[in-house]
Amino acid sequence: MGTLPLMGPLFEDDSGKGDIHLHISMFTVMVSTLVLLLVGVISGLIPALRASKLDPVEALRYE
Repeated sequence: MGTLPLMGPLFEDDSGKGDIHLHISMFTVMVSTLVLLLVGVISGLIPALRASKLDPVEALRYE
């Protein structure tokens, strides 16, 4: 990500002192990707395991 001008355009200041400098490290990207992957797998796996234990005839009887 680049620089976001925060106060510069408001006060017509071109020095860049009031800008937001966003720096995202590769470690942060990797950790957040792993956490999202883990949460996604768990949230999809738990209902699938519960559904696999049901008898298909009993599961479809009420639909």
